[in-house]
Formats: sequence, C-alpha cells, structure tokens
Amino acid sequence: TRVMGMHVDPTVPTGCIHLAKSRMNASTTELIINVNGVACHGAHPDQGIDAIVVASHIVLALQTISSRFAAPTTPVIVTIGTIHGGSKENVCAGQVKLGGTIRALDFETRDFIKAHVKTIAENTAAAFGASAEVIMNDGYPPLVNDVATSLAIADVAEKEIGRGSVIFMDDPSLGADDFAYFTSKVPGVYFNIGTYKEGQTLPQALHNENFAPDEECIKYGVLMNVLGALRLLDEDEAKA
Repeated sequence: TRVMGMHVDPTVPTGCIHLAKSRMNASTTELIINVNGVACHGAHPDQGIDAIVVASHIVLALQTISSRFAAPTTPVIVTIGTIHGGSKENVCAGQVKLGGTIRALDFETRDFIKAHVKTIAENTAAAFGASAEVIMNDGYPPLVNDVATSLAIADVAEKEIGRGSVIFMDDPSLGADDFAYFTSKVPGVYFNIGTYKEGQTLPQALHNENFAPDEECIKYGVLMNVLGALRLLDEDEAKA
C-alpha cells in the first residue's frame, strides 16, 4: 500500500511538478507563552513589572535558538505570530500572551527547540521578576517522501507531461501538511503542481488574498493523480 498527495506551488510554472525525493516538509508545534508581570500606572513603571517589556525580551531571545544554539546547517523555525497585551495607553500591562509556531524537519530537532524555548522564556521572565507559562502542542509530524515512490511519480510526469516537467527541491520546505500522518504510516509521495503563468503580475504567495492560480494547472493535477495512482497500483501488483 502506498499513498500520494498533492498541493499547489505559485513559484513553479504551470505544467511542472515540484517535489522532494525524501524530506519534504516540517513538523509543527503550536506555541503559547503567557507572560505574567504586575500591572501599574505608566507614569510609575517602578511600581510594577511591565509584561510588555518582558515579552519583548523573550521574543528577541528566542531568535538565538536558530542563530546560536542550532547548527547553521540545521533548519530551525521559531516564529512569534501574535502578541496580545495591555488595555490602556497609560498602564504598564500585567499580562501578555505570545502565540507562535515551531518548525523542524525531524523529531530530535523539534524536541531540542522546545527545550530551549521553555528555558529561554522562563528564565528571561525570571530575570525581570516576572513569570512565563510555556504551552506547546505538537501538530503534524515531518513529511518524508518515499524515494522509490517519488521517482515513480517523477517518471510519470516526464513521460506524460513532458521532459523538463519535474523540478526536484534543493531543500525541504518548512511548511507543513497533514498528509504527513499518512506518510508516517505507509510509503508515499507528496508533490506540488505549478500554478504560475508567465506574465502574471498579482502577488502569488500562498495564503495571500490575491493568490490567483493559473486554472490550466487543474488538468495537470487530474492527470498526475489518475496516472500516478495507476502507476503505483501497477508497481504494487507486480510485487505481490
């Protein structure tokens, strides 16, 4: 039994597929840090513990995980995407909530990052007399393609779409996908179909409100799903 999945890639021309032979996508971990200080009047900051200042130092300190704790050749992502705190312009906030994501290409690196996030957040807060509650919830596992299956799908594209239609990734993406649950159980392949049409001027980033894929890509997606599935079924039947 093997599986295959597909996504779109606006950086790749329509009529091409983009994939990795092995490591494709990262794991995800949801990160919440609740910073607890002591609220006080903004004119008397010495009478409290400004949670916004503490949270700011935590955000900056977390950047050292990738720059000073991880090897330069190891992809590490700790992104803080939300900061919520304070209720009035003249009040030093007592609480701040940080939200973010952790990305890694293997479980060992993920656990390494999580340990440093907790240590940095808690000890940075403590240095200011505040406290930090760190909550981390693991999400998708790393997505790793089966090499033989990746090569089979690439061969289908070369034969059915045309020579030069396959673009192998130079490096894994730190994006993530729930298809990783499947590839963690059985061999499989996850690939992208190109959606970029020459001459397009609109921003082509995924998750952008102006994302406008070339609709010609649909036929290539259908073709790869159908012929790819038939190829894998034929190969598996021959091995049975």
